[in-house]
Amino acid sequence: MISITSESSKSLADFRSSLSGAAWDVYVSKLGKYIKSSRSSAGKDLYSVNGGTANPIGQAWVFKVDNAAANTFVTAFGKLMKSIKFDGSVGVGQIIHGTDNGESMYVYATYADLNTAFNFGAKNDSEAKAFSTFSETVKGSDLSKTFTRVLIKRY
Repeated sequence: MISITSESSKSLADFRSSLSGAAWDVYVSKLGKYIKSSRSSAGKDLYSVNGGTANPIGQAWVFKVDNAAANTFVTAFGKLMKSIKFDGSVGVGQIIHGTDNGESMYVYATYADLNTAFNFGAKNDSEAKAFSTFSETVKGSDLSKTFTRVLIKRY
């Protein structure tokens, strides 16, 4: 998976527009033989915590949330983040385009290492209650898929 992110939609759009010419064509032709399928998606953070924390491990949880429930989902996530201690960056956002199964919202978090990512969750009774409250509040939203990525190189 190649993941390109930016805190500015303009810089992301400018970067994507710069990917052209002979060098890009050679890169794509060499990379293409290793790709079984491809798709792209884009989203916009609606609420985030510790945005400046650049950790090499990322996890995403992708949800199907109907438009009427999107505000409730973001508000519940904000309350959850105020109730737990999270060391990396974490945000909830809306998928603007590129879904393959009706997904509309994501939660994306970063971690310092895989062990921390794989052990994500409540660390005490208070955090367990906060997660439970979040889950109850967003009942009806369907978790569609999750994935974990490891940063290989930053350009």
